[in-house]
Amino acid sequence: MKVKTVSFTYERKFNLGDYNSAAIGCTVWADVDEGDAEQMVIEHCAATAKETVRLQAAPLFAKQSARVKEIFAGLPVELQAEAIKHSGANGAVKES
Repeated sequence: MKVKTVSFTYERKFNLGDYNSAAIGCTVWADVDEGDAEQMVIEHCAATAKETVRLQAAPLFAKQSARVKEIFAGLPVELQAEAIKHSGANGAVKES
């Protein structure tokens, strides 16, 4: 069997707090040219889709981080850092 086209779909659902969430997804399609290794094409599509979702999710975490910092502004610095660390609002997107 000759594979002509591959697609890869990646979606993440992020908890925004207050019973809100955001689902961000991306589907990447690629044609497999003569001599291309199908697995390499799939891996490239996967990496592209995951990076796209990560970049699209970054603004959500920036807003969440700003909100957490505002809420805990009156706390000592050590407690602020701990609150941000545990909220997931430090701008890092954790892969699951």
